[in-house]
Amino acid sequence: MFGKKKAAAAAAEWNQRAKEAERNADWERADATARAEEWGRRARLSAERGVTESQDLSIRYREHYVQVAAEAEARSLNAKYRRRG
Repeated sequence: MFGKKKAAAAAAEWNQRAKEAERNADWERADATARAEEWGRRARLSAERGVTESQDLSIRYREHYVQVAAEAEARSLNAKYRRRG
């Protein structure tokens, strides 16, 4: 009797591990698909702009950096004038 319970518990554990592995594989496939779609989208946008992907990434990085710097400057000015009352 004890052997059957132990075997059933082991089988249940292996079934659980198999389900988890299948879920992980599904997530990995979905992640890989999303990454491939994103890279495809980036390549299309680069082609539309008429630049290489590397140049496009540099342009977008600079645009993002300028935006972040402008937001930081705005927060700084808001804090400065808020203190003055």
